[in-house]
Amino acid sequence: MEIDFTESENNFCGHFRGNAVIQYRPFDNSHPTTKFIMDNKLTDKAKLPNVLPTKSKAKNQGTDKEIFWRKLYVKNIRKIKIDGILYKNIECV
Repeated sequence: MEIDFTESENNFCGHFRGNAVIQYRPFDNSHPTTKFIMDNKLTDKAKLPNVLPTKSKAKNQGTDKEIFWRKLYVKNIRKIKIDGILYKNIECV
């Protein structure tokens, strides 16, 4: 996903196909908490239909240790903590 940063004053928030997107590189040994919701109910990942991308290691980086970049559509984020500040997406609540 190539993000357009032309309207941004930063390098972590931009647009992709008209949708707001953020990108970040997680800290090493960082393991985010992820919850899966289906039909407005918290559910186990194993109970979701086969719609999520399959996990695979990057083959084009040329490094021993994979460099991770996360890219998220803002509309899919309910809440996120950045630099100790909790942000809530009021359109998702």
